[in-house]
Amino acid sequence: MIATRLQIENFRSYETLELDFGPGVNVFSGHNAQGKTNILEAIYICSCARSHRTARDQELIHRGRPGYRIELDYVIADGTKETIELQYGTQIQDGRPTNERRFWHNHIRQERIADLYGLFNAVIFAPEDLMLVKEGPVARRRFLDLLLSQIRPRYFATLQRFNRVLKQRNQLLKQLRDQQSMTRSGAFIATPDLALDYALLDVWDEQYAGHMSELIGERFELTERIREHAAIYHGLISGDREALDIRYRTMSGLKPEQSAAERMALILRRLGQLRRDDVVRGSTSIGAHRDDLDLRLNDQPLKLYGSQGQQRTAVLAMKLAELAVFRDLTGQTPVLLLDDVMSELDRRRRQALIAAMRDCQVMLTCTDTEQVQGELRELAGGQPLRFFHVDSSRVTTLDAAEKAD
Repeated sequence: MIATRLQIENFRSYETLELDFGPGVNVFSGHNAQGKTNILEAIYICSCARSHRTARDQELIHRGRPGYRIELDYVIADGTKETIELQYGTQIQDGRPTNERRFWHNHIRQERIADLYGLFNAVIFAPEDLMLVKEGPVARRRFLDLLLSQIRPRYFATLQRFNRVLKQRNQLLKQLRDQQSMTRSGAFIATPDLALDYALLDVWDEQYAGHMSELIGERFELTERIREHAAIYHGLISGDREALDIRYRTMSGLKPEQSAAERMALILRRLGQLRRDDVVRGSTSIGAHRDDLDLRLNDQPLKLYGSQGQQRTAVLAMKLAELAVFRDLTGQTPVLLLDDVMSELDRRRRQALIAAMRDCQVMLTCTDTEQVQGELRELAGGQPLRFFHVDSSRVTTLDAAEKAD
């Protein structure tokens, strides 16, 4: 998969920008806070309709403008040329302004933003990725969900349905909690309305357990693939001095080898056991929205006992594993986006990164190309390197910048 051309309007620090990319390594150099990362961010958004830096689209709009536009041309493995266009901004509906995201594939408007997943694939490695270790379960679930949504777009649809049912179940639990009266003995007083609500809760439980079973099955399988690849890459980087292990942590009793029906039956049984507590609490106590990845180094929790260097090595191994899983399951090689990470890695880590991405198109930002010149030539593998210079959100080829000097 190769990105060939990018157009952006009113995105971050750019009013307008149009760039043509080479098939090998594209290097964006310049001082910090000049707009390099914004280019990689725009490319990444075309893969999953979200930024790796913020969940708020409003923050991506160039100051004072009503919205942004991104258009990306790319070529997939069989040589087919395709285009993705994304727009976000204020639209007038029924006479009232509303913020809306819109999306076109090959210049045809698509009704659902979910249909974007799986069209263009990109893997980004940025300083923020260290949060995979440092933050809580939300960051690690997001890692799994974004990767699975790009590899298997049906997963994203299941995740949406699960979240809708979870919301409806929680609303009903709150309603039951508020409606239910208690005697001094603590016994519930049954009413016709309560009976109907509990019958509806049975319906939500059935749907909830089905969607949760499907999500967890996919996460089990993906985690095992990530685990295998990450262990190999981590061994290469660390010289086999340390062992990285990654496990999916979910509701007790659920196992990878179970069938979807077995998982669903176990989830339904547990929901029944916890129903009274869930009503009192007004929320669902078990589910895919509470799961996590257990990251361990030499059988010790990485977050608690890993040094900064060890955590960085583990994250690098996970991102390289992400790249390998894309290749394994889609037959496509994603575009690799490296945001100011080469200078953060020692030579051993840079060599491992280069070995894993020789056949990728690479978009790379750095402040000083001289620091990584040798690695860049090795990474290019004989292909010409393409350099861009970024200064105050103005982008030129490096040759043009040097002539201007």
